[in-house]
Amino acid sequence: MVVRGIFVPSLSQKFTRFLAGAALIVWAGMCGSSVAQTPEVRAMWVSRFEWPSASQTIAKANIDQIMADIDNNNFNTVLFQVRGQCDVHYPSPDEPWTNTYSWANPGWDPLAYAIASAHSRGLELHAYINTHTLAASVPPGSTTPQHPYNLHGPSAPGEQSWMIRDSGGNAGLVDSYYWISPANTEASAWTRKQIMYIVKNYDVDGVHFDRIRSPGSTYTYDAATQRRFNNGQVGDTNPDGLALGDFMRSQITRDLRNIQGEILYWNAQQPTRPRVKTSAAPFGIVYKDGTTHYQGTGTQSYHSWYQDSWGWLQYHTLDFMVPQIYWNIGSAHPFELLLQDWMEHTGGRFIVAGSTTGSGSETLFNLLDEQQETRLQGAAGHCLFSVSSMGSYWSGFSSTGDPGPPVIPAPYDQPTTVPVMPWKTSPTSGTIVGTIVNQAGQQVVDAKINLTGDIFQSPLGGPYNYLSAHDGFFAILDVTSGSAHLLTASKTGVGRGRAANVSVGAGGVTSVTIVLANREGSLAFGQGSYVVGTTATLSLTDEDLSGNGTTTVTVKSVRETTPETITLTESMTTAGLFTGNVFLSGSTVVNGDGKVQVNNTDTLTASYFDADIGDGSSQTTTATASVALPGPIILESRTSGGGLTAAPTYEELTGSGWTNTTAKSTASGLTGSGGRFIGNGGYGAVAVFRTTIAVGGYYDIAVTEPNQTNGPNVSSPGAGWRITHDGPGGETLGSVDLVCTNTLIANQWLTLATNVPYNAGTQATVTFTNNHLGTAGTLGRFNMDAVRFSINYAPVAVTRWELE
Repeated sequence: MVVRGIFVPSLSQKFTRFLAGAALIVWAGMCGSSVAQTPEVRAMWVSRFEWPSASQTIAKANIDQIMADIDNNNFNTVLFQVRGQCDVHYPSPDEPWTNTYSWANPGWDPLAYAIASAHSRGLELHAYINTHTLAASVPPGSTTPQHPYNLHGPSAPGEQSWMIRDSGGNAGLVDSYYWISPANTEASAWTRKQIMYIVKNYDVDGVHFDRIRSPGSTYTYDAATQRRFNNGQVGDTNPDGLALGDFMRSQITRDLRNIQGEILYWNAQQPTRPRVKTSAAPFGIVYKDGTTHYQGTGTQSYHSWYQDSWGWLQYHTLDFMVPQIYWNIGSAHPFELLLQDWMEHTGGRFIVAGSTTGSGSETLFNLLDEQQETRLQGAAGHCLFSVSSMGSYWSGFSSTGDPGPPVIPAPYDQPTTVPVMPWKTSPTSGTIVGTIVNQAGQQVVDAKINLTGDIFQSPLGGPYNYLSAHDGFFAILDVTSGSAHLLTASKTGVGRGRAANVSVGAGGVTSVTIVLANREGSLAFGQGSYVVGTTATLSLTDEDLSGNGTTTVTVKSVRETTPETITLTESMTTAGLFTGNVFLSGSTVVNGDGKVQVNNTDTLTASYFDADIGDGSSQTTTATASVALPGPIILESRTSGGGLTAAPTYEELTGSGWTNTTAKSTASGLTGSGGRFIGNGGYGAVAVFRTTIAVGGYYDIAVTEPNQTNGPNVSSPGAGWRITHDGPGGETLGSVDLVCTNTLIANQWLTLATNVPYNAGTQATVTFTNNHLGTAGTLGRFNMDAVRFSINYAPVAVTRWELE
């Protein structure tokens, strides 16, 4: 039938399920044992709203009565809440007492008292802890110890604020709490520290986590999440390049793994203490897809709150799960289908299904029906929320009652023990925990750790990428027993490290410390770009080679693909620093001569084989630089200081009366102040420009003169020119109008010859001869300003017999 849109199973449907359960009971009775005696978890949530009191007397009486009721009704496990929102019900060195005690020490230890009361009755007590709630209301500005909200609340800058925020930067109350960001590593380490304080200082049987989630899928805009998510790109903080949802879910999974690992390590040092169990109470609906039995419309915690509850089980980060399946059998969110999904995702761990009394509004029949379903599906047990509303429900669970037809036998009519956890009593694998530090011994956060042969895999392939926590801690679970395990660790800017031949026994916990050091060789060219015909410098830093004196690298180019081996010499003052150089030739080279042949647009690649990059593995490190043609060679008759350019760069071979002039071209690249001219008697005068070619190749040669404004007297039409080179004939001749009114030359570069061939080392000359009979002191001067050699490309060496 349907009541207000909610499906309620009919009496016949309930009776069918009752018959199945009754058959189990009858069969067990015929075999001489009661189903009730089969080990199972019979748990009760006891929240922080149900037992505390400012009065020590009242609070102790409440605790004793609760423990007595739980024991008398044959339950065996108490999930007893002692931490709500970074305030506590035990003397903590880090967090304040709750407002129940006016934020002050009440003079007694409620947690210790509850443990003693539970254990005196043979009950297990698990400390129930909220993990991701910072506050429910703003605490006093000063508490002792100071409340984390006052240190890491909304007004704290950047990542010092632990609060998760929406796209508007808001960190307000959501579901009655201010929430902690799962991506804030400092907050995560803090929470683990508080959990470990309880484990180390109290004889608890387990720790139980609630509010272990994000408040909603839109809360991802706090500083820590934004930085560490890294826009979904592969990096130190997001080594698998996870999308946002997967990244958020992975944060809690990583935290739980570290909590489990540290508890296992501590337990291994305390052989007389029972192994502490870990559990959590996630939302009952994880997600729905084509593989799930549940197909309802309820909130999917995997997507809405970033709870990867089934992943927690898969990675064995918890010993048992207590999902809050707070809906009846046959309802719109069927208890039986949701439980079936959980039972198909156990990962080899226990499921203890959680039900609610609805603050006393639920029928006893429905609660008993749900408890019976846990047995039908082979769950490890059942848990009820919560103790203060049990009232008349007690008798229905512990003795045959009459909740209304049909009568269901009381499931807890006999006491029983909790089931044994075989992975704790008969383990087949071990655990590795450790700390990542730098060379100064400081803890390193977000270092990537890999275990060779890990049973868990990265989404990108290869071993799972573990990350060190804010305190450098990491844990690797389910490590195969053996003595030859290799761990490698790295972080950009810090270095690499490893732990080799790590031995792990079944059920054992091995602790290691990995030191990260910059042992990875770093190779670089002295600059990013070189020109043909120059020398490229190289530097290599590798601490592993300190004291070696020399080492070698190889250099090649696109033109010369056979690598040239270059020897680098260690610095006399800086150990592990090696330097050297290689000449970049535009001509043919011989392998082994310390030179690399390059084209005019080429790329240099230097390579260094690093035998040990810090984690025992090797790699080849490379560096690149570009190669370009050299800039133009400009020869001017006068220097920038006004003096005559010295021979042989510029010489006036014939003619008397040469003198300075302020007339100057404004063509690009000139720096001289004025030029040189000869007037009267200048017919037949000769001037020459000379340069030694550094980079062999083909050049364009140009000349420039001032215009009419700058040099109105410049006028030498038909001047002869002669260019020497390494091409056929060895020279090229021509004439040019060196006239201020010649728009091709005035304040511009006029090309005299193109693709003129030169070998490196050749002295190139450009000679000008004045052929103007009308040369005069004014309006007829033979003027010398500048010439330019511009390389077009750098070929193999040219010869005088090579055709242009």
